[in-house]
Amino acid sequence: MRLVFRLYCICVGSHTCVCMHTNLQLHVPSQVGLHNKLLEIELPRDWPWIERLSIVSHAPITVKNIENDQERETVFYNSAIDAVKQAIIQLEQCKLPYKRPIDYYAESVKPDEHMETIKRILINEKQRIENVEKRKKEREDRRLEKRKHASKAQEVAKRKREAIANISKYKRRRGGLDAQSKPTSTFKRIVREQEKQLGKRGKSRP
Repeated sequence: MRLVFRLYCICVGSHTCVCMHTNLQLHVPSQVGLHNKLLEIELPRDWPWIERLSIVSHAPITVKNIENDQERETVFYNSAIDAVKQAIIQLEQCKLPYKRPIDYYAESVKPDEHMETIKRILINEKQRIENVEKRKKEREDRRLEKRKHASKAQEVAKRKREAIANISKYKRRRGGLDAQSKPTSTFKRIVREQEKQLGKRGKSRP
Protein backbone atom coordinates (compact mmCIF):
# COMPACT_ATOMS: atom_id res chain seq x y z
CA MET A 1 0.00 0.00 0.00
CA ARG A 2 1.44 3.38 -0.98
CA LEU A 3 0.18 6.74 0.26
CA VAL A 4 1.38 10.14 -0.90
CA PHE A 5 1.03 13.19 1.27
CA ARG A 6 2.35 16.31 -0.36
CA LEU A 7 6.01 15.52 -0.97
CA TYR A 8 6.10 12.40 1.19
CA CYS A 9 5.60 8.82 0.02
CA ILE A 10 4.89 6.38 2.86
CA CYS A 11 4.98 2.61 2.27
CA VAL A 12 2.82 0.79 4.76
CA GLY A 13 4.43 -2.48 5.82
CA SER A 14 2.69 -3.02 9.15
CA HIS A 15 -0.80 -2.74 10.50
CA THR A 16 -0.31 0.85 11.59
CA CYS A 17 1.88 3.65 10.30
CA VAL A 18 2.22 7.24 11.34
CA CYS A 19 2.66 9.99 8.76
CA MET A 20 5.66 12.16 9.27
CA HIS A 21 4.99 15.60 10.67
CA THR A 22 1.40 14.61 11.47
CA ASN A 23 -0.44 12.88 14.24
CA LEU A 24 -2.67 10.96 11.79
CA GLN A 25 -2.58 7.17 12.15
CA LEU A 26 -3.38 4.98 9.12
CA HIS A 27 -4.79 1.51 9.60
CA VAL A 28 -4.21 -1.16 6.95
CA PRO A 29 -7.47 -2.95 6.05
CA SER A 30 -7.71 -6.41 7.51
CA GLN A 31 -7.68 -9.56 5.40
CA VAL A 32 -11.31 -10.17 6.28
CA GLY A 33 -12.29 -6.78 4.93
CA LEU A 34 -10.32 -7.33 1.73
CA HIS A 35 -11.92 -10.72 1.24
CA ASN A 36 -15.39 -9.28 1.77
CA LYS A 37 -14.71 -6.53 -0.76
CA LEU A 38 -13.45 -9.13 -3.24
CA LEU A 39 -16.66 -11.12 -2.85
CA GLU A 40 -18.58 -7.92 -3.43
CA ILE A 41 -16.92 -6.99 -6.74
CA GLU A 42 -16.18 -10.42 -8.21
CA LEU A 43 -18.26 -11.84 -11.04
CA PRO A 44 -20.98 -14.33 -10.19
CA ARG A 45 -19.69 -17.88 -10.17
CA ASP A 46 -22.70 -19.15 -12.09
CA TRP A 47 -21.87 -17.00 -15.11
CA PRO A 48 -21.06 -18.97 -18.26
CA TRP A 49 -17.39 -19.46 -19.00
CA ILE A 50 -17.54 -17.37 -22.17
CA GLU A 51 -18.42 -14.34 -20.02
CA ARG A 52 -15.45 -14.89 -17.72
CA LEU A 53 -12.77 -16.48 -19.93
CA SER A 54 -10.91 -17.54 -16.81
CA ILE A 55 -8.54 -20.49 -16.86
CA VAL A 56 -7.03 -22.23 -13.85
CA SER A 57 -3.92 -24.32 -14.42
CA HIS A 58 -4.19 -28.03 -13.73
CA ALA A 59 -1.25 -28.18 -11.36
CA PRO A 60 0.06 -25.56 -8.93
CA ILE A 61 3.24 -23.76 -9.92
CA THR A 62 6.23 -25.16 -8.07
CA VAL A 63 9.80 -24.00 -8.63
CA LYS A 64 12.61 -26.01 -7.08
CA ASN A 65 15.10 -23.17 -7.07
CA ILE A 66 13.22 -19.88 -6.94
CA GLU A 67 16.48 -17.96 -7.42
CA ASN A 68 17.03 -19.56 -10.83
CA ASP A 69 15.50 -17.12 -13.32
CA GLN A 70 15.55 -19.53 -16.25
CA GLU A 71 13.89 -22.33 -14.31
CA ARG A 72 11.27 -19.96 -12.92
CA GLU A 73 10.43 -18.48 -16.33
CA THR A 74 10.25 -21.97 -17.86
CA VAL A 75 7.67 -23.02 -15.26
CA PHE A 76 5.62 -19.88 -15.96
CA TYR A 77 5.84 -20.49 -19.70
CA ASN A 78 4.71 -24.11 -19.46
CA SER A 79 1.83 -23.13 -17.19
CA ALA A 80 0.72 -20.45 -19.67
CA ILE A 81 0.90 -22.93 -22.57
CA ASP A 82 -1.25 -25.39 -20.63
CA ALA A 83 -3.81 -22.65 -19.94
CA VAL A 84 -3.92 -21.68 -23.62
CA LYS A 85 -4.57 -25.30 -24.62
CA GLN A 86 -7.44 -25.49 -22.14
CA ALA A 87 -8.89 -22.23 -23.49
CA ILE A 88 -8.72 -23.47 -27.09
CA ILE A 89 -10.61 -26.64 -26.17
CA GLN A 90 -13.35 -24.67 -24.43
CA LEU A 91 -13.61 -22.16 -27.28
CA GLU A 92 -14.01 -24.99 -29.77
CA GLN A 93 -16.69 -26.54 -27.58
CA CYS A 94 -18.51 -23.18 -27.58
CA LYS A 95 -18.03 -23.04 -31.39
CA LEU A 96 -16.44 -19.62 -31.17
CA PRO A 97 -13.71 -18.46 -33.57
CA TYR A 98 -10.40 -17.74 -31.93
CA LYS A 99 -8.02 -17.45 -34.90
CA ARG A 100 -7.33 -14.19 -36.65
CA PRO A 101 -8.28 -14.01 -40.34
CA ILE A 102 -5.47 -13.95 -42.88
CA ASP A 103 -6.05 -10.31 -43.80
CA TYR A 104 -6.37 -9.16 -40.18
CA TYR A 105 -4.46 -6.01 -39.32
CA ALA A 106 -3.39 -5.75 -35.72
CA GLU A 107 -4.32 -2.59 -33.91
CA SER A 108 -1.65 0.06 -34.19
CA VAL A 109 -1.16 3.74 -33.72
CA LYS A 110 -1.56 4.24 -37.46
CA PRO A 111 -5.12 4.78 -38.72
CA ASP A 112 -6.72 2.39 -41.19
CA GLU A 113 -6.44 4.94 -44.00
CA HIS A 114 -2.68 5.08 -43.53
CA MET A 115 -2.40 1.28 -43.53
CA GLU A 116 -4.50 1.09 -46.71
CA THR A 117 -2.16 3.60 -48.33
CA ILE A 118 0.84 1.48 -47.36
CA LYS A 119 -0.92 -1.59 -48.73
CA ARG A 120 -1.53 0.13 -52.08
CA ILE A 121 2.09 1.26 -52.23
CA LEU A 122 3.34 -2.28 -51.59
CA ILE A 123 0.96 -3.73 -54.21
CA ASN A 124 2.05 -1.12 -56.78
CA GLU A 125 5.71 -1.79 -56.04
CA LYS A 126 5.16 -5.52 -56.47
CA GLN A 127 3.33 -4.92 -59.76
CA ARG A 128 6.13 -2.63 -60.97
CA ILE A 129 8.77 -5.26 -60.22
CA GLU A 130 6.71 -7.91 -62.04
CA ASN A 131 6.34 -5.63 -65.08
CA VAL A 132 10.08 -4.94 -65.14
CA GLU A 133 10.84 -8.66 -65.01
CA LYS A 134 8.27 -9.32 -67.75
CA ARG A 135 9.77 -6.69 -70.06
CA LYS A 136 13.25 -8.02 -69.38
CA LYS A 137 12.13 -11.53 -70.32
CA GLU A 138 10.45 -10.25 -73.49
CA ARG A 139 13.65 -8.44 -74.53
CA GLU A 140 15.67 -11.57 -73.91
CA ASP A 141 13.21 -13.66 -75.95
CA ARG A 142 13.40 -11.19 -78.84
CA ARG A 143 17.20 -11.25 -78.67
CA LEU A 144 17.24 -15.04 -78.81
CA GLU A 145 14.76 -14.99 -81.71
CA LYS A 146 16.97 -12.59 -83.64
CA ARG A 147 19.99 -14.80 -83.04
CA LYS A 148 18.00 -17.79 -84.25
CA HIS A 149 16.91 -15.98 -87.41
CA ALA A 150 20.45 -14.73 -88.05
CA SER A 151 21.84 -18.24 -87.67
CA LYS A 152 19.20 -19.58 -90.05
CA ALA A 153 19.94 -16.81 -92.59
CA GLN A 154 23.66 -17.58 -92.39
CA GLU A 155 22.94 -21.24 -93.04
CA VAL A 156 20.77 -20.40 -96.07
CA ALA A 157 23.42 -18.03 -97.43
CA LYS A 158 26.07 -20.71 -96.98
CA ARG A 159 23.98 -23.24 -98.91
CA LYS A 160 23.37 -20.67 -101.63
CA ARG A 161 27.08 -19.96 -101.99
CA GLU A 162 27.83 -23.68 -102.15
CA ALA A 163 25.15 -24.20 -104.81
CA ILE A 164 26.47 -21.27 -106.89
CA ALA A 165 30.00 -22.61 -106.57
CA ASN A 166 28.86 -26.05 -107.71
CA ILE A 167 27.06 -24.56 -110.72
CA SER A 168 30.07 -22.46 -111.66
CA LYS A 169 32.34 -25.44 -111.30
CA TYR A 170 30.05 -27.59 -113.44
CA LYS A 171 29.86 -24.85 -116.09
CA ARG A 172 33.62 -24.52 -116.24
CA ARG A 173 34.03 -28.27 -116.50
CA ARG A 174 31.50 -28.53 -119.31
CA GLY A 175 32.86 -25.46 -121.03
CA GLY A 176 36.38 -26.83 -121.02
CA LEU A 177 35.37 -29.70 -123.27
CA ASP A 178 34.41 -27.46 -126.15
CA ALA A 179 34.49 -23.68 -125.80
CA GLN A 180 32.38 -23.29 -128.94
CA SER A 181 29.84 -26.00 -128.20
CA LYS A 182 26.54 -25.26 -126.56
CA PRO A 183 25.57 -26.92 -123.28
CA THR A 184 23.56 -30.06 -123.66
CA SER A 185 19.92 -30.28 -122.63
CA THR A 186 20.93 -32.25 -119.53
CA PHE A 187 23.23 -29.43 -118.41
CA LYS A 188 20.52 -26.86 -119.02
CA ARG A 189 18.07 -28.88 -116.97
CA ILE A 190 20.52 -29.17 -114.06
CA VAL A 191 21.27 -25.44 -114.14
CA ARG A 192 17.56 -24.56 -114.19
CA GLU A 193 16.88 -26.87 -111.24
CA GLN A 194 19.74 -25.37 -109.22
CA GLU A 195 18.61 -21.81 -109.99
CA LYS A 196 15.02 -22.70 -109.14
CA GLN A 197 16.08 -24.13 -105.76
CA LEU A 198 18.14 -21.01 -105.05
CA GLY A 199 15.15 -18.83 -105.90
CA LYS A 200 12.90 -20.75 -103.51
CA ARG A 201 15.45 -20.53 -100.70
CA GLY A 202 15.85 -16.81 -101.28
CA LYS A 203 12.10 -16.25 -101.01
CA SER A 204 11.83 -18.32 -97.82
CA ARG A 205 14.51 -16.20 -96.16
CA PRO A 206 12.98 -14.35 -93.13
